[in-house]
Amino acid sequence: DAMGVAYPALPGEGQTPSVVGATLDGKPVDHSPLLDWDQAAGLDLIPPGVERPASLVIEFASPAEARSVLIHLTTVPGSGQPGGAPGAGQPAMILDCSDDGVSFRKIADLAPDGRGGAGPNVPLVANFPTCRGKYFRLTTGQPRRVTEVQLSPNGRVPDWPFKTNLARRRNQEHSPAAGDVPAIDPG
Repeated sequence: DAMGVAYPALPGEGQTPSVVGATLDGKPVDHSPLLDWDQAAGLDLIPPGVERPASLVIEFASPAEARSVLIHLTTVPGSGQPGGAPGAGQPAMILDCSDDGVSFRKIADLAPDGRGGAGPNVPLVANFPTCRGKYFRLTTGQPRRVTEVQLSPNGRVPDWPFKTNLARRRNQEHSPAAGDVPAIDPG
């Protein structure tokens, strides 16, 4: 037996604003890998130096309103450096917003605890106060391949990949200590 529960979509859900361009460290790049849901392809953000983060700027046809972001990340093959989804002990990615593509304002630090070991199938999901802009920028001081970016005018359920068993948090499978007692008395 199986049961399903359906909820109506929130207004604006699934209507991704039209992306017209992207730059990676100031150089124009093909933005289609960020929108095609193909996690095998993406854009490699490789910082040019220790004190210089890599930046990906996404340009929309008109100002877009955003309240949450969903990003699929993975490691950069052959970079020789750690990468992948932000997690405990890894530097945050930063999401910024701009009206003109020059002056950016910080929206969110994208570094929830424990996602680093979740794997590339588990998206990074973050909620933040509503913002509006024609340009959105991701910056990182660590090599990462971004395979998908989806901004939404609606909030997202925090930790939904873990709540739906799409991912597991690190160390949840550990054995209880000798002195631990069951939460429910089996007797």
